[in-house]
Amino acid sequence: MVALAALAALASAALLPSTALYGSPPRRPPMRVCMRQEPPAAPTGFQIAGVDVAAAGVIPFMRRRDGVYYLMQSHENGTRAGLLSDFGGKREEDDVDAYYTAARELAEETGSVFGSAEALASRLRRESPARVLKRSGRYVTFLLEVPFVHEAHARASPPRGRGHSG
Repeated sequence: MVALAALAALASAALLPSTALYGSPPRRPPMRVCMRQEPPAAPTGFQIAGVDVAAAGVIPFMRRRDGVYYLMQSHENGTRAGLLSDFGGKREEDDVDAYYTAARELAEETGSVFGSAEALASRLRRESPARVLKRSGRYVTFLLEVPFVHEAHARASPPRGRGHSG
């Protein structure tokens, strides 16, 4: 199991407990079980649930004794100023699939503190417990459990990639 801890000081990041995003846990309706003969096919390339994905991102999360925490980016300027978002962006010509697009963006925007784009993409393909697909925007967000990264290490690894100066 991945060692867990909190990432407190990535530039432009906010660490939120799940209750901060959703309030008290909702009451769950009775569960219905659907049995299929075969599981649905895993998404391949940039096609997910019949949608040609143009961009992808990741919401890293970590489990702690006191709950689940999600790492979100906050935007300080532009049309998304004051909003929180995943770590993501548009697919590039060299991206092999939507998982790689999301992993590359996470690595670029966090200074690779959670691993290389290749390692993160491999983990996303195997481990991502959920995904959110915005059909109209052709955007998919994956969730990925990440390990604790001490603040000193996070500050020592400035973000890399387009739009970042270093």
